[in-house]
Amino acid sequence: MITYTNVNFHLYAFLQICIMKMETKSERRVTPMKLKKLNRHISICKMESVDNVDLTRDFYFLGKTSRDITLVCNTSEAPENVLERSDGWSAFVIDEEMDLTMVGVMSELSGVLAKNHIGMFAASSYTTDYVLVKTIHFEEAMFALAQAGYEIVN
Repeated sequence: MITYTNVNFHLYAFLQICIMKMETKSERRVTPMKLKKLNRHISICKMESVDNVDLTRDFYFLGKTSRDITLVCNTSEAPENVLERSDGWSAFVIDEEMDLTMVGVMSELSGVLAKNHIGMFAASSYTTDYVLVKTIHFEEAMFALAQAGYEIVN
């Protein structure tokens, strides 16, 4: 038989569990980080193969899936024979070495950009994350992230 006291106890226990989960989540919450602007013009290319990609260059990011091969590079170093190419990107890097177990880094960062209607393209390596934003929205993105508590450095 359910009594008023049992319902109150169960409601109290449920609320305590919710509060504990919220406290746990806030402890895991990623604090805003230092973001370093990269002074370069960037292109995102859809490639047929990586045969013509010069991996000795300073800045290249390659991604290969079952659907495509993507190259992120300096616009001036983009290969000629690409399937598709999107120019006009600027980037910043999270200016600290990232641990693979860190939770919520991209989620919080992309959330700030999404609230400001700014699209992004992320490229992650083993130790860090790069975020690309269309150049026409780059300063707006930096302002929004600074307002959210991120430290922006040149």
